[in-house]
Amino acid sequence: MGYEFYISPEDYARAEANGVSQTRLEYRIRSWGWEKERAITKPPRPMQDRSEWRKVAEANGIPRKLFYQRVLKYGWSEERAATQPIATDEDRARNARVGMEAMRVHPAEYIELARKNGIPYKRFRWRVAHGWSYEQAATAAKVSPEEAGRRGKSRTEQLHGDVNALIFQKRQIESH
Repeated sequence: MGYEFYISPEDYARAEANGVSQTRLEYRIRSWGWEKERAITKPPRPMQDRSEWRKVAEANGIPRKLFYQRVLKYGWSEERAATQPIATDEDRARNARVGMEAMRVHPAEYIELARKNGIPYKRFRWRVAHGWSYEQAATAAKVSPEEAGRRGKSRTEQLHGDVNALIFQKRQIESH
């Protein structure tokens, strides 16, 4: 069954008796998609008085909006939200470095070795992803296109023999 978006005056009166304001009732039904009966009968959650902690936060230089964001969005305790100083740019940079280090996939010493050898990080990653050892990926010099072609031809001949013989083979005309 679809949602009933029409709200009658009787619905508003029933909701008001349950402590649900007109605006909240309209949001519940039209924006949040609640069933009408649930939207009318479910009382709103009681508001928590955070005014004391908000005063502590403001005394500590923490804006009201940030205090509520810390509590409601990030789930911090009221005490922590009101007393923990706002992070400086240096704090955020340090936290980013720590986080990146924790998420590191490849050892830092090999990345640094590759950089010293003139191997871009993207190429280093590609080599490791394609089965190269860290040592080899960080130290092997880039191969010229000509050398890559020679190596490819050699490997193809090892695996399949003379490919040109198959490509340029003379057609044999069947005699009728």
